[in-house]
Amino acid sequence: VFELDSGGWMYMSNAENLNAQGGVYGVEFDALGKVRDYVVRLTGTTRNCAGGATPWNSWVSCEEYGRGQCWQVDPKGLRPPKRTELVEPRGGNFESMAYDASDDPVFFVTEDHERGALRRFTPSCTDGVGLSWNLLHLPGRLDYLYVTSNSTFEWTTVLEKGRDSAQRYYRYTEGISWE
Repeated sequence: VFELDSGGWMYMSNAENLNAQGGVYGVEFDALGKVRDYVVRLTGTTRNCAGGATPWNSWVSCEEYGRGQCWQVDPKGLRPPKRTELVEPRGGNFESMAYDASDDPVFFVTEDHERGALRRFTPSCTDGVGLSWNLLHLPGRLDYLYVTSNSTFEWTTVLEKGRDSAQRYYRYTEGISWE
C-alpha cells in the first residue's frame, strides 16, 4: 500500500497469469477509504507472484517462471515500468524482494524453486543517485547465499554454490522481509 499526494492510497496487486497475461494493477482509495479508480501499471509479463516495496515508494514485481524478471513499477503511474538489474538477465522463478538501506543499500530476491538461490544485489555506485528509482537500473554485484559445512553462511558470486545450498537447506523460498 502506497500513500498518494491526494491523501489517499494505492493498493498494488500482482496478476499471476501465464503467457504474458500477467501484470500489476492498482486500486486507488481516497483519504476516507472509498475506491476512486482501478489502474493498470504493468502488462505483458508472466506469473507476477509477490514482490516488495522500495524505500522510495515504488513496487518491485517478481515474475515466477523460468525466464522471469523483476520489474520496478511506479504506483502513481508517473514513470513507465522498467526491468531491474536485481537478477540475472536469463531470468528465474522469482518470488519476492526486500531491502536493507541501513548503510549502503542492499536488495534481496527469493526464488521459488527447488534450487532457488537467495540473491543479494549491491549497486556498484550510489553516489549522486541516493535512494531513488535509478538505483535498481544501475550495474551492481550479484551474490548468492551459501550455507557452509559448519552451519554458518557466506555470500558467493558462484550461482551453482547458491543453488546447491538452496536445494539442501531452503528449497522453494517464498516471501522475504527486512526490518
